[in-house]
Amino acid sequence: MKRIVILGSSAAGAKMIEEVRRNDTESEITVVALDGHYPYNRDAFAAFIAKEISPANVFYRTKDFYEQHNVRMVFDQKISRINFKRKKIFTEDKQEIDYDVLLVTDTPENRYPNIKGTNKENIYGYKKLKDIDQIVNALPVVRTVVIQSDSFSGLEAAMSFIKREKEVILVSSENGFLNRHFEAEVLQWLTGALEEKGLRVMPENAIAEILGDKDAKAVRLQSGKVFSAEVILFMETDEDLRLFSSSSITTGRKIEVDPEFKAGADDVFVVDQACSLCEPDPVTPLPVLEEQAKAVAAVINGQESVFSIPVCSWSQKIEGIVITVLGCIDEDGLTVNRIFDQESGTYRGLYLKDNALVGALLVNKENEKASLLGNIFNKTLFDFSTEEQGVDGNCAEEGCYAGEMSDENVSTELIDN
Repeated sequence: MKRIVILGSSAAGAKMIEEVRRNDTESEITVVALDGHYPYNRDAFAAFIAKEISPANVFYRTKDFYEQHNVRMVFDQKISRINFKRKKIFTEDKQEIDYDVLLVTDTPENRYPNIKGTNKENIYGYKKLKDIDQIVNALPVVRTVVIQSDSFSGLEAAMSFIKREKEVILVSSENGFLNRHFEAEVLQWLTGALEEKGLRVMPENAIAEILGDKDAKAVRLQSGKVFSAEVILFMETDEDLRLFSSSSITTGRKIEVDPEFKAGADDVFVVDQACSLCEPDPVTPLPVLEEQAKAVAAVINGQESVFSIPVCSWSQKIEGIVITVLGCIDEDGLTVNRIFDQESGTYRGLYLKDNALVGALLVNKENEKASLLGNIFNKTLFDFSTEEQGVDGNCAEEGCYAGEMSDENVSTELIDN
């Protein structure tokens, strides 16, 4: 009988429990919830902020799931250190948790960019539900939200606050999502359209300093401009890896793992944002987390472990603007075919690798989503060298690609403790 310990509240941990229990009903399984919540789905944060779903739907499984799978939940313990040789976890109140297998799905704290003032109140990350809870509770008295992000999730979060009728300022570096993927003409049109909805976009102008006494009151951007704000949100926070400083574990910004998600220490696995194989976006898509969990569970169960990244899609809508990302658009070496029609307010970017379609970025072209997902899944070849090639083709078989959240991926009962 093994002792399996899961650190963190990522949905990957809950999915691994489900997979392990298919073959193993005897092993002890313990989840140490580093931020005090049952495992949750970060894909649901934006919809939760926008009040499009209930709090219950943020959680990956109901409370009954953990009871039925004989899982011990630990909510009130802070980890002080881990002895990887002895396979022991020590808590701040001197308790010990022994393990035979350790799965790391999260790290204890946010590590903000090296900016003056990040130690003030009203500053949050986007990877932990405790931060999202605090933001949502504060929103009734919040007027302005400043978000720093270079990712699509940052744009998605910004649009969720707009839906709550907040003034939102989205700042990014020169490598921000909008800058990376839209040419100047399209960027000017899109940012103008977003500003009409209340979202002010400040590309190539990241935060230089956070102003205020105990509470953050404003930000100063690299350009020198100052904006007041009651909430400051950093999407791309680094991982807090102090617990994992071990000669057997290699860390940089993440924990280094092999293709089976094994870290250097014996019987230690790392998934989600904590591992070096994570998605570049700060929100790892739920279908990817589920595949990571299946791969780890297979190793634990003594089976062959095979991990492949599923085709995922994300859409964000706000008053006449629908931005959709399909598949992979951030891998190095991709070629892009772009079509922009300002008169109709539509844009399509197709991302190809060796002439095979691997991703797409759409604005107000939801009618092409299903067809493009099928082409991405089937690795359809496109050739734009001679003339425009239309977008058609059959969809992949149902279940072959991941769309928005389905009912089975979210809880229907509030299970937070």
